[in-house]
Amino acid sequence: MDTHHQESDLFNHQGCVQWLDTIIESFEKTQDFPVEELCKFLHEFCGVFRKMGKLLSMAFSDVDDKVRILRTHTQNYKDECHGQLFAVVKKEMGLNIAALNGENNKKLTKDPKYSNYDSFSRNLLRMMWFQNYLKVMFEELVIDRQQKSSKAFQKAYDFAFSKHHSFMVKAGASLAMSAAPSREKVKELCLGKNGTDEQFYKIMTDIYTRIDKVKSFQWGFYEANNLTALP
Repeated sequence: MDTHHQESDLFNHQGCVQWLDTIIESFEKTQDFPVEELCKFLHEFCGVFRKMGKLLSMAFSDVDDKVRILRTHTQNYKDECHGQLFAVVKKEMGLNIAALNGENNKKLTKDPKYSNYDSFSRNLLRMMWFQNYLKVMFEELVIDRQQKSSKAFQKAYDFAFSKHHSFMVKAGASLAMSAAPSREKVKELCLGKNGTDEQFYKIMTDIYTRIDKVKSFQWGFYEANNLTALP
């Protein structure tokens, strides 16, 4: 690793692997996992995309907002849900507030307590789309090592987000994906100037294989509980 780089300047890939492994181990034992481990993983990518330039930073600027919402609701339900992700979703389902998004509240609830409520469940769904994006992005960088990173980013966007976005949003997102840094710049962001291709592709593989498992836990739960279309 390049000693001229400050630790905070580089993508914390070791942290990401650790957080994802904690999630996987927890789910295998309890069928649930800590919200905070997922939030730390998601938050790391806010910093990554900021380092990749203004357009990509803007394209994913709402990730931090959604992470804050996940953390806030987790804290609010800590006594009952103990920081566990599916426990919070089940709590909202039990209160019939999982579909509240801050705009549809008057139609869906008469309880003034939830007049401005933006649910954990629907924000998590958006972060599941984001996890789909990350998995495909990393996978594409590994499996086709000749394609430009911008093409890998665009493929990931098309898979994860395109069907959920309006024409105007898709046009702006495509512009952002086209501004993706070169593969060498992405490698430098991970490892510094002295990182090798072998190290880089191992990191990408370690992460996307783990993301694939972690997101499958969430999609399985959402599909089983008819939550995949939360507004």
